[in-house]
Amino acid sequence: MYALFCSELDTHAGTLKAGLETLGPPPHSREKMEPLVRAAHSVKGAARIIGLNAIAKLAAGMETFFESVARGKAALNAD
Repeated sequence: MYALFCSELDTHAGTLKAGLETLGPPPHSREKMEPLVRAAHSVKGAARIIGLNAIAKLAAGMETFFESVARGKAALNAD
């Protein structure tokens, strides 16, 4: 299961990296944020399945933040 998690993490990390690199300046649309929300959600679930609670907690925070950005309640900038 750990090897499968690592493979899945690599895929989702690529999605997160690519998504963040192509966002551009705020505001950020739901359409642009959705792949980031989904990737963080998937990492959270996979980490929970194999008991990597610290990673699951980090991914949950990322998911919540990306959702807030998508709703216009938080801002995401280069910093």
